[in-house]
Amino acid sequence: MTRIVIINAVPINGGDEALLKATLLGLKKYFENSSILVLCDNPKLYKKFFPDLELDWDWEYTYLKSPNAKDYFTFKVKKRVRHLLNKFFKVSYFSTLSRMFASKSEKRVYRHLLQCDKVIVSAGGYFHDFYGYKKRVDTLDFIHSHLKKPYYIFSQSVGPFWKIENFAMLNHVFNNAKQVILRESYSLGHLKAIGYHCNNVVVANDIAFYLYKEYAKKVDLNKKLKSIAVNFRVWKYEDKSKENLKKASSLCEKLLNEGFQLTFISTCQGVEDYMDDSKYAEKVVDLLPAEMKQTCVVLKEKFSLDELIVTLSKQDGYIGMRLHGAILSLLAGIPALNIAYEDKSLGIFKSLGLDDYCFSYKEELDVWNTKVDYFIDDYNNYLKKIDNIIFEASQQVEHNFKYL
Repeated sequence: MTRIVIINAVPINGGDEALLKATLLGLKKYFENSSILVLCDNPKLYKKFFPDLELDWDWEYTYLKSPNAKDYFTFKVKKRVRHLLNKFFKVSYFSTLSRMFASKSEKRVYRHLLQCDKVIVSAGGYFHDFYGYKKRVDTLDFIHSHLKKPYYIFSQSVGPFWKIENFAMLNHVFNNAKQVILRESYSLGHLKAIGYHCNNVVVANDIAFYLYKEYAKKVDLNKKLKSIAVNFRVWKYEDKSKENLKKASSLCEKLLNEGFQLTFISTCQGVEDYMDDSKYAEKVVDLLPAEMKQTCVVLKEKFSLDELIVTLSKQDGYIGMRLHGAILSLLAGIPALNIAYEDKSLGIFKSLGLDDYCFSYKEELDVWNTKVDYFIDDYNNYLKKIDNIIFEASQQVEHNFKYL
């Protein structure tokens, strides 16, 4: 039995659900006799949507914490004891003595990690300077230095990194990984930019393409571009994004004027207290002329992976900011134009030979319109490319699991 723990999963996000589903499918194929545990930031919530997954808390959400504490006063007293032991007697928080006072969840997750054979840092992209990653780095240092467990940074985009004070820490965490498996070459450039040697780095593609065999829909070459799935999201990390709302509405008005039907749909919607792109969609629609508002469809419910692919397959094309909205659209058999809010999207579309169908949100509105016009004009040629593109990508990511 190979015991595998996946950390930092966020399957409530439809894109991350696709990544996790693909990862699980591959692991079960390559490690036939295995147990797989998924650690995340909210197992109680995720269990409602994924009852068959074995879920628990990520280490950083339970270490010195008690997310399910019924008697919080008792927990605080025990935490204080641990602090005093560490301060005055130099007793490590990871020691057997200190862990006697830990919460049940911390003890349980510690045991999971201690007993596992491999730790997989879940596919996606969160090692970059837009978000904070210090606690995740601390977790990986704990897994490597204290538990002596191998970890793999799996099918990730990393960077950009511009905080020079973090470069040494980043070099350390990537160097300790058994393998760093990237999904596009832009990330390789970001690692080289911080002075990383990259000896344990390989570049593949997005692991969601592993879903090809079980989820891909047959491409209908007779389709005509009439109905378009559209998606826009909040991106609060750069000032340039403040222009997105107006540009998105202007683009939608252009498409509606040209006779296209628009359906707003996202990988992130329909979950309380989680990012919901349908709310942003409503703001986009509100800026449209009155007579156009009624023609737009804004879908608000959360879709499972299966439902999302089926829903996308009923559209004729996709134009949007969510990367996995675009990738799942390709798997659904429809052409996708991706408006990139991070360079990971540009990198992935370049690796697919689809760089003509991806551009940065920072471009001016006339560039948005030009790219959309090209997408519309080249629609039939694009349709013919999809099968080969997603098949070749699926073959490429097969190798990801061999590195494990």
